[in-house]
Amino acid sequence: MKDIKPKYLKNRKRWQVDFNTKIPQVKDPDGNGEMVGRRTSHFKTEEEAFDWLARVRKAQTNTDLDMCSADRIEYRTAKDKLIEKGFDDTSLVDVVTDWLKYRSRIISDKAVFECYQLWIEAYEKKAKDTTRSGSTTDDLKRIRPALEPFFDNNIGDFEQPQIAEELAKHIRTHWKDNKPTTLRNNFTKVKQFLNWCKRKDVKLLPAETPNPLEDLSEVEVPLGDAPYVLSVEEAREIMHTAHLTDSRCHLLPYMILHCLCGLRPSEVVGMKWEHIHLEDQNEPFVYVPQRTTGKNKRARKVMLKEFPAVVEWFKVCDWSKPLFPYKRNENGKMDRNFYDKRRIVLDEAVVLTQDAKKDSSNNYDDFGRHSCATYLYAAGYNQKTITERIGNSSKVLMKHYLNPESATESQAKEYFSIMPIKSADKLVNFSG
Repeated sequence: MKDIKPKYLKNRKRWQVDFNTKIPQVKDPDGNGEMVGRRTSHFKTEEEAFDWLARVRKAQTNTDLDMCSADRIEYRTAKDKLIEKGFDDTSLVDVVTDWLKYRSRIISDKAVFECYQLWIEAYEKKAKDTTRSGSTTDDLKRIRPALEPFFDNNIGDFEQPQIAEELAKHIRTHWKDNKPTTLRNNFTKVKQFLNWCKRKDVKLLPAETPNPLEDLSEVEVPLGDAPYVLSVEEAREIMHTAHLTDSRCHLLPYMILHCLCGLRPSEVVGMKWEHIHLEDQNEPFVYVPQRTTGKNKRARKVMLKEFPAVVEWFKVCDWSKPLFPYKRNENGKMDRNFYDKRRIVLDEAVVLTQDAKKDSSNNYDDFGRHSCATYLYAAGYNQKTITERIGNSSKVLMKHYLNPESATESQAKEYFSIMPIKSADKLVNFSG
């Protein structure tokens, strides 16, 4: 075998490995499991011929290819165990194939506490990079009490249904006296942690492992109040009052962007008049710049061609003042002046109930976005168009933003046709 070398056949333009009478009694190195019984083998290139010869020589020295007596005993023992357990039709080959298929599910031996610490490091780094650190502390407080009783467990123990159920039961018990939404949020955050453990670059749990909490009943969360949607008359009162009080509150540009364009308060912060493009009458638009904080940081355009009334509102604004003079405080939230001035506008417009005036929930903080989205939906715009305009996913839009029953198509047309009163003398000062 050592003297055998590939030869080039000029007439056939191929390379040949001729074993003559020295046929190697080894399995085919190509992997089909058969013995090498060919006296000659032909190849297109010299490289292929030498590669074949090298693999045949390697196969000759591979003692694992043939079963010795110990291997046969081990094979027979394994086969008997299968038969004993009732797997008469299962071969050892099937078992090995299954093992190779699922061997990637071998779980990390890290304790839950180790995984939790790694998650904290990754989470804090992400929060720092995205500057969305405002909610980081709350998230860390939320997940530790949920996982603490399981810190000594192996992370893979969560694959066991009974352990997963214990985790779910603990979460329900620990937060049983809180609001249902708080309980649901804690389930969600623990799910995020377990999904993080399954990610390819983490590999604490195999990717194929189902999330232990995925199919477990979280909690019966009652439907929250429907999003607060302004009636057409309420919207008109707010817009006209913002116009009337603009000299002291300077919230008219904000109300236009919030109620008629659907922008978040956090998106209006830092916007300048140069972001309002009215020069092209055929394609007027509002440019929402890219942000480093908050949700949906991507820049987007809010087209105004189909909303001429919005263009007219921008024209009556005082462009000599900053578009939005209010800033963020050290905690990343809007300063108190903004909320006080907005309260003045809403009080003088006399549109919200007394309870709503005292409520600082998102239902009322985002009344403009909810109203804009709802009326766009009533006007016949599809979900994709609305989500691109207000900067939310379709799921969030349908679940949290729309109140379709509160608006009709004719009301939507009237809502987006609210026009400013050209003369300030015609404005009525609404008293609270």
